[in-house]
Amino acid sequence: MGLVLDIVPNHMGAGKDNPWWMDVLENGRSSMYADYFDIDWHPLTDDLQNKILLPILGDAYGKILTNSELKVRFAPENGRFWLDYYENAIPINPVSYPIILGHRLETLEARLGKTTPAFLEYRSIMSSFEHLPVVTNYDFDKKEERARERVISLNRLVILCGQTPDIVTFIHENVQDFIPQKDDPTNQTRLHRLLEQQAYRLSNWRVASDEINYRRFFDINDLVAVRVEDQRVFNDTHELIMELVEQGLVTGLRIDHPDGLYDPAAYFHRLQEEAAKRLGKPIRTDWQLSSEDLPLYVLIEKILAPFERLPQEWTVHGTTGYEFTNLVNGIFVKQDEEKEFTRIYERLLGEKVDFDDLVYRCKKLIMKTTLNSELGVLSQQLNRLSKRNWSTRDYTLHNLRDALMEVVACFPVYRTYITPDQISKKDREYIEWAVRLAKRRSKAIDTSIFDFIHSVLLLEFAPEFLGDGIAAGANNPVAAGTTAGEASKSSVTRPLANGDTEDEEPFLEAVTRFAMKFQQYSGPVMAKGLEDTSFYRYNRLVSLNEVGGEPHQFGISMSTFHHHNLDRSKRTPNTLLDTSTHDTKRSEDVRARISVLSEMPEEWHRHVSQWRRFHRHWRKHLQDGEQTPSVNEEYLFYQALIGVWPLTSPGKEGLESLAERMIQYMMKAAKEAKTNTSWINPDTEYEDALAQFIRGVLLRPSSLFLDDFVPFQRVVARFGLFNSLSQTLLKLTCPGVPDLYQGTELWDFSMVDPDNRQPVDYSLRQAHMGPIQEAVYSDDPKHLTKFLLELTDNLTDGRIKQYLIASVLHYRGRNRELFQYGSYVPLDVTGSGSEHVIAFARQWEDKVAITVAPRLLYSMGMRKHGMPCGKRLWKDTAITLPESMRNYAFRNVLSKEDIRAKGKHLAEIDVSDILKDLPVGFLVN
Repeated sequence: MGLVLDIVPNHMGAGKDNPWWMDVLENGRSSMYADYFDIDWHPLTDDLQNKILLPILGDAYGKILTNSELKVRFAPENGRFWLDYYENAIPINPVSYPIILGHRLETLEARLGKTTPAFLEYRSIMSSFEHLPVVTNYDFDKKEERARERVISLNRLVILCGQTPDIVTFIHENVQDFIPQKDDPTNQTRLHRLLEQQAYRLSNWRVASDEINYRRFFDINDLVAVRVEDQRVFNDTHELIMELVEQGLVTGLRIDHPDGLYDPAAYFHRLQEEAAKRLGKPIRTDWQLSSEDLPLYVLIEKILAPFERLPQEWTVHGTTGYEFTNLVNGIFVKQDEEKEFTRIYERLLGEKVDFDDLVYRCKKLIMKTTLNSELGVLSQQLNRLSKRNWSTRDYTLHNLRDALMEVVACFPVYRTYITPDQISKKDREYIEWAVRLAKRRSKAIDTSIFDFIHSVLLLEFAPEFLGDGIAAGANNPVAAGTTAGEASKSSVTRPLANGDTEDEEPFLEAVTRFAMKFQQYSGPVMAKGLEDTSFYRYNRLVSLNEVGGEPHQFGISMSTFHHHNLDRSKRTPNTLLDTSTHDTKRSEDVRARISVLSEMPEEWHRHVSQWRRFHRHWRKHLQDGEQTPSVNEEYLFYQALIGVWPLTSPGKEGLESLAERMIQYMMKAAKEAKTNTSWINPDTEYEDALAQFIRGVLLRPSSLFLDDFVPFQRVVARFGLFNSLSQTLLKLTCPGVPDLYQGTELWDFSMVDPDNRQPVDYSLRQAHMGPIQEAVYSDDPKHLTKFLLELTDNLTDGRIKQYLIASVLHYRGRNRELFQYGSYVPLDVTGSGSEHVIAFARQWEDKVAITVAPRLLYSMGMRKHGMPCGKRLWKDTAITLPESMRNYAFRNVLSKEDIRAKGKHLAEIDVSDILKDLPVGFLVN
């Protein structure tokens, strides 16, 4: 067994456990690690020049300060001063130590004597801290020199404290004068002035959405982005990882959040180069996507739109599999019922819903709230660019910001991957699409601002954007007549808010940096606007609301399913295939259940209408006239309840547990939707009413509701189990590497995190494995027939799913080449049930494996309590074998029965023979 290590190169924790981050907080731009993190040291805010916004306070800074919640602390064992705020320990800048050390200096002089060695050493140490070099550029040598001097000064203070206890006492007394008490303006002012000298500005956590000046992982303040594009940063952050690779302890890497990287393609190539060095393999310049000679197996957590493909130049083997999650789910959604399902949903809401417009509005909401500060940083960069050209210098910061917001809101994909060396045709099309749509939506009088953004994002420079077009002035000495090449290299200065100046990047470099930063921003906006907002507002059929999914695409055809599998087999044959992960919105088995509803719109509508009538007394009308839950949330609640209701009667304790899980889920859904409450501005009255509704429905249910809900849910659940088995077999046999999430060996009816991260009962699964392994290896027909009957008679215990997984993986393990290199061959299905069977073959040399998976069984007319097996259901349905497979004898791996082809030229296999005893079939020659 190998190990694929999950790594996060884009960001790391911003807390006391991260010594690099703490060093930056302590020393600011003078820190050796200041350039490791993606920090804007010169934001628009005057008081954040060369500082970091630290949004860790639970209330306004002034209240926290005057309430004595900030405590200065001295640690004589290491000579350092700290600022404590509950569990946070924040370092004090050594340059500001003299403010504390020099406080009441005359008192120490009187105690020790003016000429004593201890007092003189104390004064000398103060001076050494005060005169530590301040380095605000990229001079790493000077930063190292400063770090050495700082350590020397700290060590001197430690030694002095050890030799002279009176000095320790004196410092602790001074510290007390920097801990403000209520109604004590002197100490409050004293602490505030000390904090003004730090490399950070403390603020309430809400301030982050407007003013934070370091790039985060989405909107999580505790996760700071890392500049892994810097070779030094790459080396330091990957040293342990590469040691594990070199030692053979790691088989491959799973790259989390690659869209956050400055230049993903360059990062992937650097990763493979370093692996090649460590493993003694040749470094090649012609490596591409899925190249067989890539030294390291690399998968990326990339969300692809249905029309999007991984760039060919990326040196990876594929993604973590979200595109397969949605592909395989779509095959179990009945496309013919889209209009009816839409009609039901919109009639319930009382309005039509344009999903694309919903996503557009949600993305703008995200940019105005949680990711507002990042938009401000980008807008400022674009504003600086516009001011360096006389054709664009009249664009105001406000208009540039609005235009940027429009372009990002209209972006059709998570991000583009433009670099100075390459602009793909697809990336160009995405940008042109977004700008064109933004122009159309914009209310701006002068839409030429969008042409400016278009040219910057595509790194296209008309003559007026270079040479003569660069605005000359007091702070920009580039004279008229400068050539384009000269302009691209020319360095100019710009004034800073604090009165200083700094060298400004050459124009082309500045444009490139903006375009690359823009790409790092559009992805988080899409993720938060689409996955974490729109997916919780658009509840037509929530099995479609999955990571990487398109909720407005109501299922897919079998031809589309086969097309994507064929493409994957050629381009990324070693990509992951998943159906459940720690990040999916609901588990694979919940999704399989809810998709059954697409086959019964009229019945579903009738039941939902009844349930809403049964529960009208549990709905609450708030003071503002809002109803809790809203119609949309109640519709989501019933779908979720269908999905997670236990397979066996839950009983009192089970209902109590289910109620708490549903409350937890619905609270998260409501907050993510941001319609009636949110994480930033929670509406406790609404949330209490929502919890009361759920408890009323589940803990004090009316007999009318249970008498109607339970029988209907059991029917949906049973057909959902068959969907799950088909889905599992498809994942195990389609081109790619199947990924099984913890606990999904048996039925798993969990929702979004934290519900899907509960402890797994491995002892139960291990207990099942004994009889299952015996059956997998058995050739005794009587024993196997009895065991399979036991599985089908006890569908609810999940052993049938575990048996399916064990059987197919056992075969895969003995026939690796077939699944790693084998071709994918869609098989034609004829007869009355042809639209209800997915069939394909994997073929490698003389080996063939055929997958047969039923779908849409409810709409096929199958009995509600039956099994999808036998001639009565499948009648004349048959699979047509291509000529290259007609001379083989087949055996069903699951039932161990021999299967014979029939008809002219032995070209057909009856589906009823394959699905004689089990709901799915897997034939091998």
